[in-house]
Amino acid sequence: MALTGISPREGEAVIVEPQDDGLRVLGRVTF
Repeated sequence: MALTGISPREGEAVIVEPQDDGLRVLGRVTF
């Protein structure tokens, strides 16, 4: 996830949504 500057750990998903200036992080899901 180089676009958001967030590197998700293994077993974790980062939820993002597109915006005008890039991506906005909505939250994280651990599974």
